[in-house]
Amino acid sequence: MDGLAVDSHNLLPQIAPDSLQSYDIVEGDGGAGTIKHLKFTSVKDRVDVLDTDNHYCKHTYFEGVGEKLESVVYEVKVEASGEGSVAKFTSHYHAKDGADIDELVKSGEKKTGGFFKLVEAHLLANPSVYA
Repeated sequence: MDGLAVDSHNLLPQIAPDSLQSYDIVEGDGGAGTIKHLKFTSVKDRVDVLDTDNHYCKHTYFEGVGEKLESVVYEVKVEASGEGSVAKFTSHYHAKDGADIDELVKSGEKKTGGFFKLVEAHLLANPSVYA
């Protein structure tokens, strides 16, 4: 949970420097209500809910998401499973009026899956990072 939500602004630029130049906190302390700025397409990301006790995070890309989108809402829930954990990731794409976003959704899901795999590989290779 920490690598995916709590400390994502530090971890993601380290493990994906070719895709994400920076991910800075613009406003807030990292908890719910925090605004972060992602520098790859200048996206702003708002932390809507951060419940570390229940391993749940909801955040919204709300600015810089392209001409066809109003926003993208992501929900992440991490649950214990055997010796490790399973992360359930849900994306909600909100189109501007009349916009066809099918291809954007497919592309976004692929990119999101790629970032998740990078985080997973990093955490498996470095299990003490967020222990």
